[in-house]
Amino acid sequence: MSDLKTIKHLLAGILFLLLFGAVFFTRELVLPVLLGLIIAMTFSPLCRVLVRAGLNQVIAATLIVISLGSILTLTLVIVAAPISDWLADLPGLESEIRSKVASLSSSVETVRDVARQVEGIAEDTSAGDENVQRVTVEQPQLLTTAASGAVTILTTMMIALVLALFFLSSNALIIDKMSRLSQTTEQRDMAIQALNDVERGISRYLLSITVINAGLGLCVALAMWALGLSMPWIWGVVAFLLNFIPVLGAMAGSVAIFAIAIIQFDTIAYAALAPVIYMTLSSFEGQFVTPALVGKQMEINAVSVILTVVAWGWLWGIPGVVIAVPFLVIVKSIADNVPGWKTVSLVLSPVREDQPSK
Repeated sequence: MSDLKTIKHLLAGILFLLLFGAVFFTRELVLPVLLGLIIAMTFSPLCRVLVRAGLNQVIAATLIVISLGSILTLTLVIVAAPISDWLADLPGLESEIRSKVASLSSSVETVRDVARQVEGIAEDTSAGDENVQRVTVEQPQLLTTAASGAVTILTTMMIALVLALFFLSSNALIIDKMSRLSQTTEQRDMAIQALNDVERGISRYLLSITVINAGLGLCVALAMWALGLSMPWIWGVVAFLLNFIPVLGAMAGSVAIFAIAIIQFDTIAYAALAPVIYMTLSSFEGQFVTPALVGKQMEINAVSVILTVVAWGWLWGIPGVVIAVPFLVIVKSIADNVPGWKTVSLVLSPVREDQPSK
């Protein structure tokens, strides 16, 4: 009996490794499907509300997907112009940032290092020509890479939205098929309950996070406007988008806003106020606002969230980090309703005060 249990555990481990490898090598295929499922689960309650109001399910799903696509397109258009301008002027921005940072140092060694670099560039004209050529070549390469990344994101989102449209349109059919596949009434009720819990959990989480991120973006925009930073509304949109990425989003936003603030403001001390304010607002949101509004809905311990974000980030990069927490919410909702997954549910659940410590 113990040998049979050992074999089952080994087979489960092998299956997990195979799935892990399959997910790693099939990102281009799995990512749009997973995004489409998450979008469909998020807006399924809204779709049912529209159907109960008298709309056809296909029409309701189409309205939701078109509205979401329009919002995403408008956001991309708003952010794309200033970011493309910054990327186009990246060599000049980098040079200006370096000159301002270098002006802070008054040590003799730093001055000597700068002098040696200038002297080396002046003596080696061929190297200087190569450096100039390298800058002029790298700039379009950087723009090409950014454009290619934007096209990839747009393509993925378009496929995900199309899949979400089909999932939303056939939501009742999917539930009916699950009912027919169930062998007993108890299994059917369990499957329907699990699906409803998944939809409820993911929709509440993502809609709550979207509202919270919108509030953070508004606060960041107002703070940057009060500080005197140019185009503060851009930083509000950036904060809104980056805050969907746990931890890393706030760090990336702080670095980006600090780089622009250094260029615009005369002193580094005043420029440092921008990232300090940004991180303060993000930290307040992460430590107080999100736990108060979303913590009870998620019912997932922080260690599981961090490990999931790290694992998905390693697998798929930034897209993996974005979908890590929604994926974890889906797994937790399924585990709460499937008896065979009780161990998974117990591992993901937070430690309650009424639980005895071991």
